[in-house]
Amino acid sequence: MKSQRLIALFDGFYFFDRALIGGGKFIKSVFNLIKIMWLMGGMLVSYSSLSLASQAIQFSSVKETFQNQQLALNAVADFKLSKAIMSAIHHEIHIFFKTEILLLEEGRVLGTQVDRVRQSIEYHTELYASGVNRRYVLHNHRNHKLQTFQTLEAALQTLGTLQALPIIDLSELHSGKTYRFKVRLFLDKWKLPAPLLIDALFEPYWQLDSGWVEREIKMPKNRM
Repeated sequence: MKSQRLIALFDGFYFFDRALIGGGKFIKSVFNLIKIMWLMGGMLVSYSSLSLASQAIQFSSVKETFQNQQLALNAVADFKLSKAIMSAIHHEIHIFFKTEILLLEEGRVLGTQVDRVRQSIEYHTELYASGVNRRYVLHNHRNHKLQTFQTLEAALQTLGTLQALPIIDLSELHSGKTYRFKVRLFLDKWKLPAPLLIDALFEPYWQLDSGWVEREIKMPKNRM
């Protein structure tokens, strides 16, 4: 595995570095430069891999709705999980997905646009398989709701669907003002068990992230 190779390389760096102690400042400086170049190369690979992996979660729809005197959010996200992640789920590893939602109010200060955060919501949804008959469980940590599904596809469809999620009371918003929704859904790798965390830090298929998706809302001037 790539994580094992990385650990082996770091071990090699450590023992070679110890051998160089007292063996010449020039040689050690060259070796340190090689280490820095290798680490920077690894970071560039990780960032490019993250860009590709982010396509594994995509929002196909993001819309606002007005319901019960509240501004609410409807959204649909689609998932493309790798075989490694599906294998982890089938081995009863709990996978945590994090949803983040921002409502921003546009404004200007001294001619510069400044966005004011009017509402911020974030929560985890836990996905795992359970039982001999393999049922898939979703645990929404926002409302503590537990749901069970017969297929992973059905669980992911529910996970990716936000239906009339209340964001803020309309009474707190201003008529004629422009607001922006920002919504993001990603796999929270820091919630993974320790043995998987090392792998998740370097393997692109664990870097599942929709990125921020935005939608502008113009409040009507004649709103009651």
